[in-house]
Amino acid sequence: MTDDSTSGTAVLEGAMAAVIITNAIAQLAKILGDVLSGKPVTLDELRAKLNLADQADADWAKARQAGQDAPKSDA
Repeated sequence: MTDDSTSGTAVLEGAMAAVIITNAIAQLAKILGDVLSGKPVTLDELRAKLNLADQADADWAKARQAGQDAPKSDA
């Protein structure tokens, strides 16, 4: 048997991981589109756009906190 609160947390973490990965891929696609279209992209712009690790860490921390704050089932 599985503990409902544990499997709920795993589902939440999996969903957040999917969102973070999707956002990172979308950001990289935007950068690639800019580069391929000939739009000048500065190093500072690339650094800002690729600063995904900090955002992902913040999103992950929020998801973990939301999972911990969720009401636990007494079943």
